[in-house]
Amino acid sequence: MVVRADLDAEHAVTARDLLLAMPVRLSAPRTLFVRAWELAAELDRPQVYDCFYLATAELLGTELSTADERFYNAAAGRSHQRIRLLRMFSDDGSARD
Repeated sequence: MVVRADLDAEHAVTARDLLLAMPVRLSAPRTLFVRAWELAAELDRPQVYDCFYLATAELLGTELSTADERFYNAAAGRSHQRIRLLRMFSDDGSARD
């Protein structure tokens, strides 16, 4: 929303905090929700959903493999070491030269 200029950063954070304050049971930890939101802002992503995957990888201390080159380029370009592009791997799972 911020990237598309629908909301400025301050209003976006207020909207996020209002959503978190609603009497809704989240199936993910609030820290994951907040981190995904931060990543979306940091990576200039128009939607938060793909950043949930990267935030989950951070939370679990593992890597994220994606076929989404635009997302990969945005994250890898910001020094996120936990993301790998699927086409960089051979069929057997080993890294391509």
